Amino acid sequence: MSEDRLNQIQLTLYDEMDEIKAQLSELNESKSWIVNGPAIDLLRRTKQIAVLQGRRLTVDNVQNHLQSTTDITAFQTWLEETTRDHQTQFDQLTQELKQADPISDHYLQLLSDYYQAYGRQHIFNQLNTH
Repeated sequence: MSEDRLNQIQLTLYDEMDEIKAQLSELNESKSWIVNGPAIDLLRRTKQIAVLQGRRLTVDNVQNHLQSTTDITAFQTWLEETTRDHQTQFDQLTQELKQADPISDHYLQLLSDYYQAYGRQHIFNQLNTH
């Protein structure tokens, strides 16, 4: 992994964080309307928050790891392993969600976990396109 690739990753992380902040700001501006509006809008907001949480946590994790390492190869290995592990978890969550009973409380937790994982997936996809 070259310095250029690291710079691209860092720029992608900055761009993602800016986008996350902008989307959170939009959600906060429309909060009173959504809370007083139809239930579907409240569910949509909840889903968006879970996705943004997943994205934010992943950006923070990658940035922290990037800043704490001086070995470019070790970082690349970590990123590849983390991406693979996440993909496995995401696939497992997708299967569990398909098989879960939508009336159970467990289903609600699965939905939250799934949308956070969906947000993480977005970040890994962005990082691995460079």
